[in-house]
Amino acid sequence: MWILTLFDLPSNTSFQRRKYHVFRKALLKFGFNMLQKSVYMRWVDTDAIAEAMRGNIMRFAPEEGMVTVFSLTERALAAFSMRVDGEWQKPPSKPESFLVL
Repeated sequence: MWILTLFDLPSNTSFQRRKYHVFRKALLKFGFNMLQKSVYMRWVDTDAIAEAMRGNIMRFAPEEGMVTVFSLTERALAAFSMRVDGEWQKPPSKPESFLVL
């Protein structure tokens, strides 16, 4: 399943900008990829991992502003339409799994 994190954080003061950057860097550290400037997504294999990830995100979320975290199945995301620079594209597909021996 995909975890999407959407946020709208204030950045009027240097303190608010610092909180914004700390949050964004935490998302990247957790393995999220930027879909848009304030929309990040990551694939996880199980509900348990999704819940743990949701807890991590909320721990780093600044008090001010709005942060939304939700899960989507691969099938639900496949129904999305994306237009990038005038060209329609398919949404990202789940990453290939691999086994390390």
